[in-house]
Amino acid sequence: MKFLLTNIVFLIALGAFGQVGPVSNACNIAQNICNNAPLTFPLSQGASPSPVVPPAGSISNPSSNPAPGLSGCLLAGELNPNWFILNVTSNGMLEFQIGAAGGNGYYDWSLWPYNPTTGCSDIQNNLVAPAACNWNASSQGFTGMSPGGVAPPGGIGGNFTPSIPVTAGQQYILMFSNYSYQTGNVQLTFPPTGASVGCSASTPDETICLGDAAIIDIVTPPAYVNPTYTWLVTTAVSNPTGGTGVVVNPTVTTTYAVEVQDNAPGGVSYIDSFTVTVVAPPQPNAGPDQNICLGSLVTLNGTPNDPINNTSQWLYDASNVSPTPTVNFIPNNTNMTTFASMNQVGMYYFILQESNAICGDVHDTLTVNVSDLTITASSTSPTCNGFSDGTYT
Repeated sequence: MKFLLTNIVFLIALGAFGQVGPVSNACNIAQNICNNAPLTFPLSQGASPSPVVPPAGSISNPSSNPAPGLSGCLLAGELNPNWFILNVTSNGMLEFQIGAAGGNGYYDWSLWPYNPTTGCSDIQNNLVAPAACNWNASSQGFTGMSPGGVAPPGGIGGNFTPSIPVTAGQQYILMFSNYSYQTGNVQLTFPPTGASVGCSASTPDETICLGDAAIIDIVTPPAYVNPTYTWLVTTAVSNPTGGTGVVVNPTVTTTYAVEVQDNAPGGVSYIDSFTVTVVAPPQPNAGPDQNICLGSLVTLNGTPNDPINNTSQWLYDASNVSPTPTVNFIPNNTNMTTFASMNQVGMYYFILQESNAICGDVHDTLTVNVSDLTITASSTSPTCNGFSDGTYT
């Protein structure tokens, strides 16, 4: 069990050590964690330039741990801090490890639910309680969250807090305290058994009809400050540095990649990718126009260009025929080769409609002229010896 150092010891330590490299040592410049790969970061030493953690015994920094059997949270306050934003990208149990077995030093930490608009002020104003925390039981340089709080090999149970359930889209902010004024670098790692974290904005894929355009808004992590965008694939892209309202109209299915840069101090970048799928519009062929006699069947033999992925049917227009006729499809109007009967003469339009969900309905029309069968009789007077005065018998 460790004890709080006195102010005198703090001052001596502050004079003995300087801050190691650029670090995210304040809540408002917290570093986004952009993937599950181990992150090596320099240990902070000294006070935060913008402290927000209230004294121990408060709502945002309780003296008792939310997990039974463990000590408090940041009982030494915001001491030698490193700040990180965890963007959850899959459902599961949140697990992480800081440091490694065989190390030295007390590595305390606290984890709060994070609202990118009010996150730091929520902590400062005691409006949010930690979801988990750990006031180390052993100076081992190894701490984190694990299933049930069971320490990984080489770890000490009192240094590990039970993992918590999380869902994709949630954000948490983690403050790590280098209580023992250790120097050098340590790693923040995420075991593969836990929920995944990252910065990926997961801009959704789009599907367009050939000739149409998609309007792309890059979905950027809310914690990013003044993000900038560089399109690495620029095929048919209206603005290769745009992040919102970018018009893309490729003629073939294209996977785009966009580098997104966080411009906060110590900000990182990641590459977001998404695919714009281009679907060809239907091209139905209803066949040639026809002329038939009333009482005959018209043979319809249509050809859709994609009978597997599209739906097709026969329609008709007999609005110019009076009185209103009866039209029947035999056997039905969804067979591409079918027959139709009409009971009135006139001009009929048979329409082959081919449809898909992206491009909608496309039509091709054939005209059928239905005529009545007319029998015309004629006679010729018989001629006998040059005179038309005879009769047929």
